[in-house]
Order: sequence, then C-alpha cells, then structure tokens
Amino acid sequence: MKELKVWSSAFLLGFTAISSQIVLARQILSLFYGNEISIGFMLFSWLLGGGVGSLLFPKILKKVERTEKVYAGLIFALVIYLFSSQILAEKIKSILGLHPGEITGFSPMALGTLIITFPLTFILGSIFPLLSRMVKQERATGIGKIYYWEAIGSSIGGVISAFFLISLPSILQSISILSLLNLSIILLWRVGNKVIFPFSLFLLSLSIFFCFPLPATLLEKNLLQSEWKGYKVLHIQNSVYGKLMVTQREEERSFFYNGIHLYSFPDLLTAEINVHIPLLEHPHPQKVLMIGGLNSLQEVLKHPLKEIDYVELDPLLITTAQRFHYTTRVFEDARLHVIHTDGRLWVRKSPSSFYDVVILCVGDPYTAQINRYYTLEFFQQVRRILKEKGVFSFGVSSSENYISREQAQFLSSLYQTLKMVFPQVKITPGDTALFLASPSAGILTLDYKKLERRRRERGVETLFIRDYFLFSQFSPERLSYIEKRVVQSPFKSLNRDFKPITYYFDIILWSTHFSPLMAKVLSGLKESQLWWIILGSVFLIGIVISRRQNPFPKMVLFTLATTGFSEISFQILVIVAFQIIFGFLYYRIGFIFTTFMIGLTVGSMVITRVLKRLTLPSRLYCAIQFTIFLYPLLLPPIFKAFKGLSPHALATPLPNLTFSFLPIFAGFIGGLQFPLAVHLSLKKNNQPERTAGSAYGADLIGSCVGSILISSLLIPILGLLKTCYLISLINLIGWVFLVALKERR
Repeated sequence: MKELKVWSSAFLLGFTAISSQIVLARQILSLFYGNEISIGFMLFSWLLGGGVGSLLFPKILKKVERTEKVYAGLIFALVIYLFSSQILAEKIKSILGLHPGEITGFSPMALGTLIITFPLTFILGSIFPLLSRMVKQERATGIGKIYYWEAIGSSIGGVISAFFLISLPSILQSISILSLLNLSIILLWRVGNKVIFPFSLFLLSLSIFFCFPLPATLLEKNLLQSEWKGYKVLHIQNSVYGKLMVTQREEERSFFYNGIHLYSFPDLLTAEINVHIPLLEHPHPQKVLMIGGLNSLQEVLKHPLKEIDYVELDPLLITTAQRFHYTTRVFEDARLHVIHTDGRLWVRKSPSSFYDVVILCVGDPYTAQINRYYTLEFFQQVRRILKEKGVFSFGVSSSENYISREQAQFLSSLYQTLKMVFPQVKITPGDTALFLASPSAGILTLDYKKLERRRRERGVETLFIRDYFLFSQFSPERLSYIEKRVVQSPFKSLNRDFKPITYYFDIILWSTHFSPLMAKVLSGLKESQLWWIILGSVFLIGIVISRRQNPFPKMVLFTLATTGFSEISFQILVIVAFQIIFGFLYYRIGFIFTTFMIGLTVGSMVITRVLKRLTLPSRLYCAIQFTIFLYPLLLPPIFKAFKGLSPHALATPLPNLTFSFLPIFAGFIGGLQFPLAVHLSLKKNNQPERTAGSAYGADLIGSCVGSILISSLLIPILGLLKTCYLISLINLIGWVFLVALKERR
C-alpha cells in the first residue's frame, strides 16, 4: 500500500469507529431502556475489544507478509459484522433468556453489550497496528500521522453521525452507509483475493438496497416481531432523540421509547392518578404546566382550565399518538399549547409565579438524564414559576403495603430534597407514590371528602378517582405507614445537580430485584471508601511498575492508561454538566464529542511535526502529564460559573457553544501525549506494530475502566466536583512516578 492508502484507511478507521459507536449506542439504549449504565457497559466492551485487538493482533502480524490482503480481510469481516450486529441486537434478549420489555439486571446487560460490541471493536482495534506496519516513514512519525488521520476521521464522522445518520428512520440505513464506505476501500484500491473481491461486490449491492428507508424499516420490524411473540408490532421509527415502538395485544396498545415503557392505552388508572389528584388539590387551577404524561392529556382537559402548557421534547411522540390512540380533537383544544423542548429548559425560561399547578410525569430517576428533574435545584426552579398557592406533583414507583429499606432510602431522598424547597409536602401511598408540594402551608389536603366535593363541583367525570378509591388510598393506616417509613426515615440525603444521589439509590433499589449481593455491595460503598480504593490501586500499580527492570517506558504506558481513564471521564462530566445547566440539547451533545476529537487531531498533528527535533522528549512528556493533572481542577469553577448565569444569558447561543468547546483542550493534551509515548517506547523497542498496539491498547483499556466507573459510581456517589478532584489526584500520582523514574534513567 502507498502512503495515500494508509492515510485514507486510517481516516476511514476513525470515521467508522465513531459512527458505529454512535449507531450501536442508540441501539443498546433502546434495548436497555435508556439507562446510562448500559452505555457505560457498552463503552467498556467497546474499548476493551479495541484494546485487546490492538494488543494481540501484532503477534499475528509476525507471521504475515502480505498485509494488504490481511487488511482486506479485516474490512470484509467488519462489514459482515456490522450487518450481523443489527440482527444480534434484536435477538440478544431471547439469547439471554429475557422477555421483551423486561427490566434487565446488571449481569445480562453487561453480557449483552459485550456480545454485541466486542467482535466489532476487536476488528477495529486490530486495524491500527496493521496500518502502523504498512507505513514507510520513520516509525514514530508515521504512527503519529496514522493517529491523527484516524482522529480527523473521527471528528468528521462524529459531525456527520450527529447531524445526519441519527436522523435516519432506521438504524439499518446507518449501518448500510458505513458498509458502503468500507467496501469502497477494497474495491477502490483493488485489494483482497479472489474470494473477498466478488463477495465485496455482493455486500456492496446489499448495502445500497438497505440504504433506502422502506426495506430497512421492514426488515427491522420483522426482526422485532419475531421477538415480541403474543404482541403485534404496529410501528417502529427513529428520531434524533430516540427509538419509538408501538405494540398491540388485544385492545391494549403500548408505547415504548428507547426500550422504556412510556404508557399503555387504555390505562385510565395511571392517567387519572397523575392528573386529577394534583388538580383537585388546588382550589381554583387556571394555568397548568405538564412535563411528560402524554397519556394523561385527555384527563387534564376535563377540568375547567384556561391554559395548559404541555412540554414534550420529541415531536414524534405526538404524531404517533395521534395515529394510534388520540384523535386530533385533543390537540385542537384552544387551551392546550404543545411545546417541543426540554422540560427543564422550559421551566428555567418561564416567568416567575406563572402556573397554578405543575405536573411532572417523566418516570422514575433510573437514569442521570431523568434524575435532573428530581434535584434540589430543579425543585427551586419549579417553586419560582409556581404561584404562591400553587401545587407541584410527581409520581414514582413504590409499594402499596410494604416499603423495603432500599425503597425507603430512595423515597426519603426525594422527600428530604423536596422538603428543603417547599414548606408543605405530602405523599400518597400506593404502587405509585405521588409527591405533592406547595409553597404555602395549608393548601394540600388528603381529606378524600374535600377532594371528591371539588371533583363534583367542577363536573369532572372519572372512573377511579372518586370517593371510594380515595377513601381506600388515603386511609389513616396507609398514611401512617408511609409517614413512618419515608417521612421519619433516618436517611437524610439530598439530591443535587452536581451530586445525583437519588439516581444512585434507584440503582441500588433496582439491583435488589436481580442481585441482592450487588445491592449490598452498592449500599456499602461510601464516599471515603471510593477515594481510598481508587487512589490506593493507582499508587500500588505505580509501585509495582517502578520496581521492574527499565520501568520508565512501562510507566509511560501506565500514564497513557490513566489519561484514557481521565479523558473519557472529562467527556462524560462535560455532557452531564451541560444537561444540568442548559437542558437536553442532543445536537450539542454530539458536538461535545466532536470538539474532543478536533482537539485530539490538532494535538497529534502538532507533536508529530516536531518529534524529530525534540532533544528532551521525556521531560516534555512529564510536562504534558502535569497539564493533565491541572485540567480537571479547572472544571469545577467553570461549571459553577456557567450555572450561576442568568436564564436570559443561558438562553443565548454563546454560553452553550463556549461550554461545548471545553473538551477540545483535553483532546489536545491527549493528542500530544500519544505520539510522544510511542516515540519514547520505540527508543527502547524497535518493533512498531507491537509498540503501537501496546500504546493504543493501554489508552483504550484505561478508557474502558473510566467509562464503567464514571457514570455508575463516581458521579452518583462523589458528585461531579469531587470526581474532578479524584481524577486530578490520579494523574498527579502518575506524574510523580514519571518524574522520579526519569531522574533514575
């Protein structure tokens, strides 16, 4: 292969890696109901596969002479698996013995993501050392160029995926486009043997066929139908925000969004509980805000209200609801205003003392994305937009007759957080614990007679929310029990934006259904324990490496791993902080990934140009490591400064655009470090494919450990700010060992 082929192949490697990662991440989210832990497992499997591939494949390369044919074989295998991964993703739950729509525990979630992603990433990880062997330039410079051409491909692939591929109706279309691009390399450069070349033409034709929405959607629907036995899959469609599916069983139609069961129709009991109790709590509601709760709109319209603002991020949910269960008359009601934006962003923009009632229907906080609707800061924003005698309500899963320790801990964190903002807070017992809050004392009541009288005076027709149902739900025994288990609970944790502890409590509660041992381990982890476990482990590894023969090159690889850990953590931290501060803006989040890759590209290009002229590369490497120690210390004051901006300032483009560029500096540092690490390692070991594979593998394995820890443990337990300090200390330990070992050389 000529150098042009190597650079174009490296570009395509980066483009395919980031694009397939985004595509499969959406698929895995839809499998495991949008839980960020599934993305943590996905990134873990993804980076582990890439790391293992880059570490092991150089051993195979020793026995290979014709690298072009090996490259063609890897691309061919990559395309085959891209198509296979779509089928595997749709079948994975039945393979693991799970039922469609069933909530999944940690073990099957981890195993499922590993099965889907590991083979693909193993192939992608194997390509990098193969390209490193093909390059004809001076080894360190050539590998550096491969690294930044891959980074350029990742940058462009991230932009195209965020703005184009995710908007396609079917995931299979995105996979077909990626397959087309990779097959074009085999055909364009005429590499491969007599078997691969004709089969590539066949796969090329197949890719073109499934680039069209109709065949791609039909195949995806048939795959789902084979899994949902006993149900009829009526509709599937992707939007930029997620994957929507509608199923039917007898007369009941159910809506699933990213694998989460949103609601079923008809389900009058849930719809009436969500709406009628909070509306009846207010003496004369006129202006109402609903965030989520599409299945309850008809119930809201039964009340004599003047204005209803309904906030729903994805317009696809409205159009699909109109098609399958709502008549257009519901949305033609002059009182109803449908607003397509992030609910938290709308609350932030709304004027003070504007609404009589705010009803939140976004489900349990089992993801970090949903948890931001249950924090102290959000409750404060809700109180600001409520009138003095207003009512705020939300419902979460509970138990009608028995509340376990884990359930009490979860509910108590919500109660304690809500009580910090609202003088009056009440909880209704049942399978759904309905939290009611008001800025004024004496507004809320659990007197069923008073609520029933208001219902009749307003002429609201209901099936369940009537005197007999309210009498049962609000019985003294049930109210006393929930008061004892939740209100008087010894658990006093507050759920904050930058420390989402309720999300963690929900993880523990969720774990009790699948692994009591896992729930005990998670419950036992304390903030101080995490600090000692992680910092102690890093220090111990450093001690072990420093006692080995010729330890400096090995310490370089170790710091590459800690940098990989840190940089994926930086991206997740910035994304979570962005959601908290600005609201959920999907395109901007895609842009955050892209700015990191841009920084990575520029950094690798800069260092590659000066590698040959460096006189003290080890000293420069230590300086870069010290910069990685400093960077996370800058994030907490930046987060606080942006959070302190006024709603008007936050609504302007400049702050969120500026915030989106935070990862560019982290990417730039990482881009400087990797080629320099390869350069230092090649001085001691003139085996380019082995050196490139070891460096690439260390970077990826560090990243995969960070991806699993950051979202599931560090952010929920330590919070965003202390997580930044922990990452800084990890890199400080690496810097101290580097300096000490450099002096011994």
